[in-house]
Amino acid sequence: LDTDPHAILNWEEQEFYIKWKGQSYLHCQWLALSDLSQLSGFKKVLNYMKKVEEERNTRQALSREEAELHDVSKEMELELLKQYRQVERVFADRS
Repeated sequence: LDTDPHAILNWEEQEFYIKWKGQSYLHCQWLALSDLSQLSGFKKVLNYMKKVEEERNTRQALSREEAELHDVSKEMELELLKQYRQVERVFADRS
């Protein structure tokens, strides 16, 4: 996706990286919106599109300084999420 909030976003030209339920990441596929519309999980794609549109509209309303502050806080949130993946201690080992 284009990160410029003023760029025109055409969802028909976008492809989505789909991870299939019950299958490994080896089976992920890039699919167009038209291919996804017939699937049962299409609501998740619509929710993602709505979230992206809301984020873009929010960024358009912000000044340059506010947008930079918003980006910094988003990066801090992502870094915090990465910390949850770090192992603090191991209680047992299967060796």
